Amino acid sequence: MAAINSTRSVWGSFFRERDELELTLDAIRKNSLSSLDLRGKAQGDSLVQLVGALRFNSSLSSLDLGSNSLFNSGTETIASVLASNSTLTSLSLKSNRIRDRGAEAIATALATNSTLTSLDLKGNEIDVDVMLGTAALATALRTNSTLTLLNLEGNSLTEVSAVHLATALTTNSTLSLLCLNYNPQIADRGAAAIAAALTTNSTLSTLLLLNNRITSTGAESLAAALTTNNSLTSLDLGNNAITDVGAAHLAAALRTNSVLSLLRLYCTDLEDAGVAHLASGLTANSSLTSLDLGNNEITDVGAVSLASALASNGTLATLKLHDNKLLTDAGAKHIAAALKDNGALTSIMMGTLQGPSVLEIRGLTERNLYNIEAKASLQSLCSRALVRDVFERCDREIKCRVYVQIWIAFGKPEGDPQFGEHNVFRLWSKFAKAVKAAGIDLGDRTIGALPAAWDPLVDECEW
Repeated sequence: MAAINSTRSVWGSFFRERDELELTLDAIRKNSLSSLDLRGKAQGDSLVQLVGALRFNSSLSSLDLGSNSLFNSGTETIASVLASNSTLTSLSLKSNRIRDRGAEAIATALATNSTLTSLDLKGNEIDVDVMLGTAALATALRTNSTLTLLNLEGNSLTEVSAVHLATALTTNSTLSLLCLNYNPQIADRGAAAIAAALTTNSTLSTLLLLNNRITSTGAESLAAALTTNNSLTSLDLGNNAITDVGAAHLAAALRTNSVLSLLRLYCTDLEDAGVAHLASGLTANSSLTSLDLGNNEITDVGAVSLASALASNGTLATLKLHDNKLLTDAGAKHIAAALKDNGALTSIMMGTLQGPSVLEIRGLTERNLYNIEAKASLQSLCSRALVRDVFERCDREIKCRVYVQIWIAFGKPEGDPQFGEHNVFRLWSKFAKAVKAAGIDLGDRTIGALPAAWDPLVDECEW
């Protein structure tokens, strides 16, 4: 009986999968799908039927064929469709054991395809043979004018592969994100090649180099590129041996770079000396909004350096210090003190660290987030017709307009409260009603104290 039930289960699964495939193929033929996820479901005959349906499809824009063991042959079949397809914008072929021949087929298709913007080749075996796969993709990038995202994470790329891609970056004008994570053979020479390309490339905004065996030498090359590059906004160097020496080079770049907004240095062998260099860079930098220093060897001494930088930096919004096992609440105390006058930082990740200073940091970052969101809401509200109309009808009350603008900026109203005070509060009352209708809670935390002479009129404003 058990054997019979097992057989029924197998056949039941077979028929369900067959019916699902038929429904999918019918939807493709009828152009009723814009997105299709076939991870692990398009193998053998199913892939052949899928390709046949795709040749006549004019609606599908996103296709995920991950984890289907396509190998080179299956990839070549997909590439034959991609070459003439005019609707697909996103294609995922990750974890399909694709090697150089398959990558070459995709590259050939990219030479004629004019719609694909995102290509995910993560977790394959490109360049495992004779390193022709990346060379072919790089050649395609020199002429392709639509691809904006290329993911080559977890393949078999080497420093030679990086050289090929770097050469393409010097002429390509569309790629904005390049992911080369987990290709440890790229190393310093590969990083140097990419860095050289960054000195002329003006479109790449995100570069991911996680776990690529890059040392302070590679960091020095990338830092030099950052002094002239004006497009890169995100750089991930996590899980590389950047060390304090590399941090010093990056810190020097931060002093002049005005576009980088995210720098990830998670698990990069940083100690307090490296943090001191980065803190020095932060005092002069006005673009970085996120800095990840997690899982390093930072102690309370490093926290003091960061606190000093936070006292003057007004742009950093996110700071990650988790998994720094030598950091204590005593170090957090210095950061908390700096945050009392810092209104920009809205998130500090401290991991499992606990203590009164950590709690104080949480409260201060929540305060900053509240104030920033409230100000953004007010600015959005000010663009609405109702409030704009109130402003326009009160042009003659110049001081009234000034007071409102000061109020929006969360400053304390100053001056003679008797001058035009009724007009001022009439406008404030209307403005407050609009704020209340929008569901925005202002409160004393953001408005600040009003002159004592105006107290009787405050009640009329219906906050």
